[in-house]
Amino acid sequence: MSRAATAIIEGQKRLAAAERVLEYQRARLHDTTIEAPFDALVVRRDREAGDVVTAGSSVLQLISLAEMWITAWVDETELSRLAERQPARVVFRSEAGVEYPGAVARVGREADRETREIVVDMRVETLPANWAVGQRAEVYIRTDRKESVTVLPAGLVLV
Repeated sequence: MSRAATAIIEGQKRLAAAERVLEYQRARLHDTTIEAPFDALVVRRDREAGDVVTAGSSVLQLISLAEMWITAWVDETELSRLAERQPARVVFRSEAGVEYPGAVARVGREADRETREIVVDMRVETLPANWAVGQRAEVYIRTDRKESVTVLPAGLVLV
């Protein structure tokens, strides 16, 4: 075999090795990309660029832009009157005069031993223009409704 043919074979081997290294490096680069499975907002960054991250450690805290859940504590005596998709109203403390429609998303299955309350997660259907994670709100869950009743304006009722 001539020197030129040997050089071509050697070049082809080096090219194949370089392509494998390129494929490996592309896979590593892909593993450095963080993608949320939903439209999200970063509310907390736990690591800085260049930090070494171990598997399972927190890098970012994301929240969904599509919906907000509110956790409400409800007395355990009301458990039998709660169900998923039950309508509710949510009033944020920052907008005391505005009600936002919501619904029960999940009813907890463990009562707090001290307060005898259960956790009820509420889905807010419309978000206020300005909101913050952890902000307080009042939740009103419709547990009963009576049809065909006479309704009087509050001003007509004497106490």
